Amino acid sequence: MLYGPTARRVTARALALSIGLMNVTSSLFLATPTCHGSGGISAHYRFGARSAKSSYVIGGVCLILALFGGAAVGLLSFIPKAFLAVFLGYVGVVHGALVRDIVPKKRALFVAGVVGVVSLRTTNLSMGFLAGFLLEGLFRFFAWRDRTIAKNVDGVSHRELSS
Repeated sequence: MLYGPTARRVTARALALSIGLMNVTSSLFLATPTCHGSGGISAHYRFGARSAKSSYVIGGVCLILALFGGAAVGLLSFIPKAFLAVFLGYVGVVHGALVRDIVPKKRALFVAGVVGVVSLRTTNLSMGFLAGFLLEGLFRFFAWRDRTIAKNVDGVSHRELSS
C-alpha cells in the first residue's frame, strides 16, 4: 500500500462525507466545487460547474453517497474504466495548460509551489491548502499595508491634506 497503515482511514464514506461537507460549506462562500485531488476542480470547471449551485449539487451527491458507505463504491464500479481514463487524461491536459497561466505571475507560481511542497511533504492536501491560503493572505495583507502606508504622508492622509 502506498500510505501504509494510515491508508485504512481513507474509506469511501470518509471521502464522500468530507468532499460533501467541503462543497456545501464552500458554496456558502461562493467557491467553486472542489475535491481531494487537484483534478476535480479542473474537471468540474471545464464541464460547466462555475457557480455555487454546482457546489450544492456535487456536495449533496457526495453526502448522499456517504450515507451508503461501501455500497456507493459498488455503484461507482458501473462507470466504465475507459470513460474514467478519458476524463483523467483530459484533466492532465487541462492542468498542463494551467501552468502556462501561472508562469508569468511569480507570486502565484510561488504559492502554487508551496502548496505542492507542503502537500507532498505532509501527504495531506488540507495542509497544503492551508499553507497556500495563509501565504496568499500574508501577501495580500502586506500589499494592503504598503498601499495604506503609501497613502499617508508623515502620518497625514491625503484626504486631510486636501481639506
